[in-house]
Amino acid sequence: MTLSKSTRFLAPAAALCAVLTLATGALTAQAAPPPVGTIQLVDVSTTPGVAEADGAWGQTISGDGRYIVFISASPDLPGAFPGHAELYLRDLLSGFTRQIGDTNWIPQQSAPSISDDGSQVAYTALNADVSPYPQAVLWTVDSDGTTLLSDSWENLGHGVNDSVESVDLAAAGGAVAYSTWATDVIASDVTPERTLRVYKQDASGTDIEVAVDGTQWQTGPVISADGRFVAYLSQPTTAPRRWVTAQVNLRDTVLGTTQLISHAYDGSQGADHISMSADARYIAFESSCNCYDGGPEVLGSSVFVHDRVTGKTTAEAVDLAGEFVSNAGWPSLSADGLTLAYATGGQIYLRDRVTYDVRLISKNRVPDVGSGSSHQPVVSADGHFVTWATWATNLTGDTYPSRPVPPTHILVANVG
Repeated sequence: MTLSKSTRFLAPAAALCAVLTLATGALTAQAAPPPVGTIQLVDVSTTPGVAEADGAWGQTISGDGRYIVFISASPDLPGAFPGHAELYLRDLLSGFTRQIGDTNWIPQQSAPSISDDGSQVAYTALNADVSPYPQAVLWTVDSDGTTLLSDSWENLGHGVNDSVESVDLAAAGGAVAYSTWATDVIASDVTPERTLRVYKQDASGTDIEVAVDGTQWQTGPVISADGRFVAYLSQPTTAPRRWVTAQVNLRDTVLGTTQLISHAYDGSQGADHISMSADARYIAFESSCNCYDGGPEVLGSSVFVHDRVTGKTTAEAVDLAGEFVSNAGWPSLSADGLTLAYATGGQIYLRDRVTYDVRLISKNRVPDVGSGSSHQPVVSADGHFVTWATWATNLTGDTYPSRPVPPTHILVANVG
């Protein structure tokens, strides 16, 4: 079922449990959430204790860690549609997994985004009956339907006239930010050239261009919990390669101001993978620039956190010995900005930014580290759960299909 943008509305999160239990089709066996300090497989097939066969990606987690959404094209997941990827929601409390979203909308590679209460999921998807280009859409538990978000102002119901690359949903639900090459999002779009730009849409369906600048590519938006702030990557359209010289900017959509976040003291550039606290005070990002104040020089990419109150940017990726590490990335902040997850050396780490305690998350109880590389960690808003993608098969007691090229699977850890 596809809904028009004007019919979108919010619903209580309590309805989500009913939708999961009343849904038709196969459900996975019931299970309990992982106890503190343990790891659980998320992309469980229809056979309990067995991982799905073809891999999963795009994991995202609700505020309290109960719900995890991911994408997979594997045929052995509940409600799988043969031949293409589908969007799935796993309830860690009940142990149920179900396919969500209109099956006519095929999820794309960019990660979906879930509201804190789990009642809404925004994602990019392709529906050839609507548009030849991927669009931003929204699934809501109230309707159990899919709403087109990125609609053309001059051709309603058919989507914008070019691809949507990514979308982020405000933790409170309703508002989204998305990046697109389209030129017909709003009537004031007058740039004839194909330019990647970021837009914010409020709960009423009204779009605004986040930063009106035809000289910059803009992508990777992250929106604050209340929808007021949008952080995004930008780079001059004249740059020889996209995102090599990207910078992180923050737009206050109420005051109409833009702030450079990834300021480097030596003029170096290059940033990626933004994460933001609920109130936009703390902004984490991956960068190869010298963006921090003080501390040793970090070679290669690393993880930085900018504090908008103090104005300082600090290098945050360290190993268990407290030494700063290079080639770290995929930062993810809790809602208060005081818990940070990141990947380095093919493993997942969690740092308490108050006590400076660092923990290796991708290890089993032996304890052995993951047998394969782990990446893309996402921490829940409350800081108690971390989900990530991995090639490791030794972190849970489940059975993983043997494949010549092992697929990635989704795990979740209760970090206490």
